[in-house]
Formats: sequence, structure tokens, C-alpha cells
Amino acid sequence: MGDQPVLPDYEGACTCNVMSPLVEDPDRVPDWFPDGVVGADQVVLWVLDGLGWDQMQARLNVLKEKYDGSAGTLDGYIQEQTPSGKVVWSWSSADHIPLSDTAPRWWKRLLGNPHPNLEGHDQIDIFHLNTVEPYGKDQYVISSRHTDAVFGISKKTGEVLWKFGGVKTPESLKIEGDDPHADYPIAGNHDARMTGNILSVHDNATNIEGRQPRMVRYRIDLKNRTATYVGQGIDPKVTKSHCCGGVRPFGTGWLVAWGNNPYVSAFTSKDALAFRMKVPIPVYRAVPVPPQVSEADLNAAMDRMEPSIPQSKVPVNPPRVFDK
Repeated sequence: MGDQPVLPDYEGACTCNVMSPLVEDPDRVPDWFPDGVVGADQVVLWVLDGLGWDQMQARLNVLKEKYDGSAGTLDGYIQEQTPSGKVVWSWSSADHIPLSDTAPRWWKRLLGNPHPNLEGHDQIDIFHLNTVEPYGKDQYVISSRHTDAVFGISKKTGEVLWKFGGVKTPESLKIEGDDPHADYPIAGNHDARMTGNILSVHDNATNIEGRQPRMVRYRIDLKNRTATYVGQGIDPKVTKSHCCGGVRPFGTGWLVAWGNNPYVSAFTSKDALAFRMKVPIPVYRAVPVPPQVSEADLNAAMDRMEPSIPQSKVPVNPPRVFDK
């Protein structure tokens, strides 16, 4: 079939991406595959809005088997290292979180935006791990953008102990309280952190029509398997947040970076907007500086990390204070 991609007839399906063949062994080809796909040099992947999910799921399971999770899919990987760089613990989402946890609403974008690895194979970013934090003596809490979920994982076994948000699974916590978005509490989330038993998350609300990004908090009760809504913070200036973002404790309140927006906002303990600061560039994270760290110490530490980082000549606007 040469270099020309095969375009099977999927009865009006929308083609979204051309990539290398996913299957070569006829014994592993799903019976619904068109004959022309098997052995082709290239095939066209498709997305059906509302139809064909079972077929899509089966197709991607084959993709995952063929590349053994290293080239076909881009998984979440964690390492714990000593100061000398020795790996003493590692974890991979491929071993513990099934493909079915990837939120169905993400597939069209994921399949249309593959990431080539060093060998040139396309990788589908099915997980998109963006934060990891130790919790208690034997857990890690992680945030995964493309599952729209936060997971608590066992350091001892690597298994998922609990899940907040996303596709419901046996590990999912029961959502309680009066969250206006309790049916789907986070979407495209970043920066999941535990402060005691309070989970704080930057809910990007990515591609959720009519919904603003927010800082949201839930009380996690693992004994009773519940997540109870505590509160949210919203800045009216921020209407969309495609990526990034962070939430950190700040005094008795919270500091929020709004991802691909040029704003950092602070909220009181009662979720009132305290101030907003506009900066020259989008802000991935905003981290409060501990009071014991001097300006000189902070500058010296930053210089050690990057001594010649280019500086913007655009001044930072003074914070606009709302809560006095």
C-alpha cells in the first residue's frame, strides 16, 4: 500500500490523526477492523462524538499492548531518589491505573495531539501526571490532568487506595456536601495538595462549557470513604484555564496561580478574594515564601538554579486589594 495512509470507511466518522499501524499480528486484530487496515503502512485514527466508544476503547487497548506502555502511551512515572540520585522507589501509572480511567471527553484532543518519543514513535498522553506529594507515612497523592482525577497511592504496593473525581471506579470516594459541581468536581486539574485532611486542587475546568476555573477544597475521610466539599475560590477575571495552575496555603487563606493566565490571586479563609496581582506572563505555580527566608537568601537560591535567566522588562502591576 506504499506510503499512502489507509482511510477505512467508518460511516461518517471524523478522521483526526494519521499514525503508524498499531497491530501486525492478525490474531490480535479486533473482528470489526476493516481488512485494509491490517499490515498497512499507515492508518487513520478516528473519533466519533457519542458513538463508537467501545470500538475506540478496544483500539487503544491494542495500542497499549503493542508498545508495552513505553511508546504507544505516555504514562505517569514517579521516582523517589536519594540526594546522590539513587532510585529507591518508583511507580508507573501503566501498572496500576487502567486505560479506562482516562476521561472519555479527552480522547479527541489526545489522539489529535500525539508526542513523538526519541525513536520517532507517537505517544498518546493518556495520564498527564502533574503533581506528586507524600501524604502520611505510606501514601503519595498525585494529580492527573487527563483522568480529571486525584489519586492516593500506596507506597508499599503501588496500588490505588482512593480516587477523587474522574470516571467512577471501586476506589472512588463518595462526594458529599453542596459543591455546585459535585457531579464532576475537577476537570484538567493541577497541583493537588494535602493540608492535614484537606485536599486542595486547582480545578482548571478545561473545556467544560459555562464553568470557571477555581480553587477547590475537600475534606478527605478515608475511614468512611468520603470527600466532603469545604469551599471554593473564584476570581471573576479568570474565565478559562487551559493548563497549569496551582493552589497553596497562604497565611490563613490560599494563594492561587491561574495557569495560562497572567494573574495570581489570594483568598481569605472564608474564600473571599483578598487581592489580585497581574504579571507579564502566565503563571504555572505561585509558591509563598516562608517568612524565615530573606530576600537575599531567596535570590541566592534562585541564582544557583538559573544564574542568567532572561528577565522581562514589563513591570509587575501592584496587587489590587479587595479584602482590607
